This record gives sequence, C-alpha cells and structure tokens, in this order.
Amino acid sequence: MNISERAVGVIGKGQTNGVIYALISDQGNRRFQDLARRSSSGGDGSNVFVAGLVRSLVRDTVIAILLCRLYEQIKGSL
Repeated sequence: MNISERAVGVIGKGQTNGVIYALISDQGNRRFQDLARRSSSGGDGSNVFVAGLVRSLVRDTVIAILLCRLYEQIKGSL
C-alpha cells in the first residue's frame, strides 16, 4: 500500500456545486473527513490540517468557478 501525505483531486465544472455543498454541510460522517485526516499525528494537528485543506479546496473551487464564468463570457462575445 502506498501512503502519501497529500491527495490531489480534479473536478469538472458540473461537480463544483456538489463539492461546495459537501464541504459546507459536512457533519463529520462523510468519507471526505476520513480522506483528509492524517493517520499518524492525531490530536490538534489533524484539525489544523483539515481546516487548511478545506480552506484551500474552497479557495481553489471559487477560483475555478470564476475562471469558467470568465471563459464563458469571452467565448460568448466572440
């Protein structure tokens, strides 16, 4: 088994709303929390890691949405 400290996911335009909804409404019982948790550190360090990961995902998702909208506007004006 290959153990890594980072995971990368690529989502398409159609999934961005679902990803944002899943991040905002996470009740702690979703698989996302299991994937984002560090198995070796535990304690407060993992909470900081998860919080940073969620912030990064939300930021990147917002940027992706904005870029898609900008692309649509440019494409529509041509």
